[in-house]
Amino acid sequence: MLLANLTAGVTLGVAAWYGRRRSRRLGIAWGAMAAAQLFSALGDMVGITLGWPIDKTISVADFFYLSAYSLYIIGIGSFCTLPPDPMERQELLLDAGIVILSSFVIFWNLLFGPMVMAGAAVGAEGVLLIIYPTADMLLLWALLMLALRRMRYRNQQPIRLLTAGCAILALSNMLVGYRILVSAAHDLVMVDIGYIIGYTLYGLAGVIQVGLWQRNESERIEPPVSPDMSVLIRPLYLPYIWLAAVFLLLIWGQINRLPMSNLSLSVSVAFIIALVVIRQILALRDNIRLSHALRLQLAESDRMGEELLKARHDLERRVQKRTEELRQANRALSDEIVEHRRAQKALRDSDLRYRIITEHMSDTIWLLDKNLKTVFASPSVERFCGHAQSEGAPPSLYEQVSPESLPAFRQTLQELLEAPSSAAPTWRTLEVELMRRDGSSCWNELTLSLVRDDLGRTIGVLCAGRDITDRRHLEAQVRQAQKMEAMGRLAGGVAHDFNNLLMVMNGYAQMVLESARNGESVRPEDAQEIVEAGERAAALTRQLLAFSRRQPMEFCVLNLNDVLTGMHKMISSLIGDNMQLHLDLAQDLGQVKADPGQMEQVVMNLAVNARDAMPTGGVLTVTTANVQLDPRAAADIGLEAGRYVLLSVCDTGVGMTDEIREHLFEPFFTTKEPSKGTGLGLSTTYGIVRQSGGQIVVHSTPGHGARFDIYLPRTHATVMDESASLSSPGGSETVLVVEDRDEVRRLAIRMLESLGYHVLEAACGVDALALVQSLESPPDLILADLAMPGMDGEETVERIIEYSQTTSPPRVLYMSGYPAGEVAPNHGTPFIQKPFTLHTLAQSVRDALNHTPDRTSE
Repeated sequence: MLLANLTAGVTLGVAAWYGRRRSRRLGIAWGAMAAAQLFSALGDMVGITLGWPIDKTISVADFFYLSAYSLYIIGIGSFCTLPPDPMERQELLLDAGIVILSSFVIFWNLLFGPMVMAGAAVGAEGVLLIIYPTADMLLLWALLMLALRRMRYRNQQPIRLLTAGCAILALSNMLVGYRILVSAAHDLVMVDIGYIIGYTLYGLAGVIQVGLWQRNESERIEPPVSPDMSVLIRPLYLPYIWLAAVFLLLIWGQINRLPMSNLSLSVSVAFIIALVVIRQILALRDNIRLSHALRLQLAESDRMGEELLKARHDLERRVQKRTEELRQANRALSDEIVEHRRAQKALRDSDLRYRIITEHMSDTIWLLDKNLKTVFASPSVERFCGHAQSEGAPPSLYEQVSPESLPAFRQTLQELLEAPSSAAPTWRTLEVELMRRDGSSCWNELTLSLVRDDLGRTIGVLCAGRDITDRRHLEAQVRQAQKMEAMGRLAGGVAHDFNNLLMVMNGYAQMVLESARNGESVRPEDAQEIVEAGERAAALTRQLLAFSRRQPMEFCVLNLNDVLTGMHKMISSLIGDNMQLHLDLAQDLGQVKADPGQMEQVVMNLAVNARDAMPTGGVLTVTTANVQLDPRAAADIGLEAGRYVLLSVCDTGVGMTDEIREHLFEPFFTTKEPSKGTGLGLSTTYGIVRQSGGQIVVHSTPGHGARFDIYLPRTHATVMDESASLSSPGGSETVLVVEDRDEVRRLAIRMLESLGYHVLEAACGVDALALVQSLESPPDLILADLAMPGMDGEETVERIIEYSQTTSPPRVLYMSGYPAGEVAPNHGTPFIQKPFTLHTLAQSVRDALNHTPDRTSE
């Protein structure tokens, strides 16, 4: 119920945000409704948090509920204005009084009164439980007035939904009040369902109103041309419906012999009768006034009609005489005038359509002549790119295309112009980057079409463009979100792997510690197990960062077997325990040139696709092989003949039809439910494979699974051996370690001291600066953590170098647990990634000491 309440408040808030752009009145109306809904939700939250009162006292939640009713009344009242006639305003206020008093009489005599007469203790909360349904009746009457009178409000569907929701909520409030007053069991499941339905109708009203505005079906404040009298009369009966309900319910109470106060009943009925009599007197006075005004108007209309009839007869005689004189002269020219007007109208219509299309369209249009010179640019070009016409010359399209997109644009134009006249299609589409006048860039989807004359000769090229900058940004965000979604699915498996590694490290560390305490010699194999477990954990962390991080493709020579072997556990965690993973890897597999992180994303996307295709379980087989494609086989899949590395991902799932396979790699195409697929996984995979110089081919039939074959060109280069040098060079220089984590700082100091260095330490940037100021000469090297509270590593180094003022400033080596691309400076300063080994630290420190800093780049 609370969720439905909050959802309704949010949707009504969205309607208010859209409404304020239409008019201030609509913004106030929907905003007040949204605020009322949120106040009601606050009341529910307070009631849930503090517990609903059972001693019939006023609670904090009642403040929010009463405030919500006030805001509801403000919102409904803002949908329309009061009638300008004072008499109509008085009648409207009397109707409201009749509704309020009738509702109060019903709930007082049928709920509260019987409890008092019976001697039951009814507190202030009981009075509120009478006020609540009375206020509900007032809101329901106001919404019914809106729905029946229309109140110059065009789209009635949202108002009808609000009316239905209010009726259901009012019924639920009455049931709650009755159960509490009679101390009935608080089994309010049906009441909660009523609240949920009512709040849902409120939220649906806001959603439909926003949809109407988005389709440009917003309301118009204009009087009806021919009002429907039945629509105007029906609201007049609403107060009397309430009166009828009062008497029927009172008769029902008498029949059921409910204890009611005769005095309060008599006074209430007398008040209602007085209001009805006053209402009828005002209606009678209004009818007399209108009748008198109508008689005067009819008399004036008869007099003016007689005068107009006389003037008409006189004018007809004069016109007839003059027409006869001109008829002969006009007859000769009439045909020419008619034809001339027809031609002028056609010309004006054509010119108007042309101006409307060119001046108001959001798409950009360039017209190039046969020499590819820009002869026309639509006004949208100036709005989109900021390039205005200079001395009547339109802005050149060539000057707006960015240098990166210009070669592809020229090539596409050339292919279009050189295509035979019978070739189809006679248009091309490409995405280009355009440069705005302010120096920023934007992306445009250009459609290039040939313009031909009546003889079929090409006389120019029409370039129609559409802004796709937001779409490209959205695609990039969705691709990143897809990675994050896959990372979320991997969280369980990663936690499992890390727990295993932590168990190995903690267990062997405790054994080593126990051996040292007992005076026993430490077993080297125990320490080696700790080192290997730490290296596996670091490798897993680097693999996850490479998979989730947004970065450009960095091609390097790699072996796909190494990539798949390193991802084995990750893929197993991703597909689940009900599926089997088989790796069939060629022993002599050739090398390829690709981005390792992007190749991992390709495998992950195909694994996710296979997992979704096998909802009841199955087998996922990943195979690698060396293949040789002859010219015919290569042409069939769009590649050149030669040697390739084949990566095949095969599943035993439901398969796919030929129609689905034709659209498989299109962006946003998916056969999954909207909440279970973005439609970008396979399109991203296709883009990565094509950027790597390869091709992807799909084989599938319904009911027989699917196989994705990826062909990547083989390369003769070899994979770099990262373990070629295992020496750990040391030194005797002075190294200042600045690290806020004590355990990391102590470990780095022990490593450096074991390499022979003289080590100074500081826990923060301020301590490091103070330490350097106390030294006679600065240290030879500063090993600083980049991410520290207060003064970070880069600022600490800058302050120390500024203080040193020596011809040979200290060398710098930064370290961090974050990826280098996110925290490392961009001016070439050495960087070491945590966690690091003794060998890595030794080599990095020696390289940093031998590194000559480029001061100009800073």
